[in-house]
Amino acid sequence: MVSTGRALTLGLTLPIVGLGTALIKSGIDFEDAFAGVAKTVEGVSVGFEQIVGFMPEYQAQWAAFQENVNKLGGPGQFLSAREAFDAFVATLTDADKAAIFANEHFGQLTEEGLRIRNAFREMALEIPISAAELSKVGQVAGELGVPADTIVEFTRVAALMGVATNLSADQAAEAFGRFGNIFNVSRAI
Repeated sequence: MVSTGRALTLGLTLPIVGLGTALIKSGIDFEDAFAGVAKTVEGVSVGFEQIVGFMPEYQAQWAAFQENVNKLGGPGQFLSAREAFDAFVATLTDADKAAIFANEHFGQLTEEGLRIRNAFREMALEIPISAAELSKVGQVAGELGVPADTIVEFTRVAALMGVATNLSADQAAEAFGRFGNIFNVSRAI
């Protein structure tokens, strides 16, 4: 009886626990990698401007700040978008910052973000690359300025290039993205 229990523990229970652990780790890896996509691709997650929209007490302050930036020529003229955002945040008190960044919506995926996330999961079933690796390719695409509406197809092409050549999927994405930026064809994918 003891030997049967021991055999079942070693032969059945331990592999099931190991499989469960591997599945959890795989899910965590994917979510961690997809966070990179959410950070680099505009419109994938709820950001500061959307949060201000949820919080009416900051809308007037944000609108006044945007108006001042536009009078100076808009973001990109004298300030990068990041510098404009940092300048606005500098006008907020610590309590204001805490209220905005602690908002329950901050960082949640938008409908576009959910579509991209699900597409990466489906693509991992078609192309022999993990969903986490596909997310890393999507992050590279975001860093190169590929818009959210074309990120899935860009990632598919870069992943297929990675599978078909001796490049990694990340290297293929970077090469493909740079080519697109040079010839201004990122929207034509």
